Amino acid sequence: MIAAHESSEAVATLAVMQRSSSRELLFDSHMQLCGWRNNKTDEQKMVHADRMVTPFAFSGVQVLSPAILQMPFEGKFSIIDVYLHFATTEKVKGYDHTGDIFLDVGKPESLEKAGELFPLSP
Repeated sequence: MIAAHESSEAVATLAVMQRSSSRELLFDSHMQLCGWRNNKTDEQKMVHADRMVTPFAFSGVQVLSPAILQMPFEGKFSIIDVYLHFATTEKVKGYDHTGDIFLDVGKPESLEKAGELFPLSP
């Protein structure tokens, strides 16, 4: 993922995968970020509405270039809004890791599954 980020000259590279999610990032055929959608509320934010898009779930992992620190946001804000802001003028790329083992360990049932996949040795 780091090599893909460095070779793309993107300001941000976001780990994404095709899986069910209530919120999705929308990417064009070159994995350039084009928008965001909340499937529960039908809210959508598009920065490149003229492109065909494919939805991906964000895995919460990203590689960032120092330029991302020049964001025009203060206080409390969504990191998704930062990515959408930069996607209007810069490359914000998706890194598709569909098929990898991915667990959101912020959920109790996922912690149990993580324990099965990665048992602690005595």
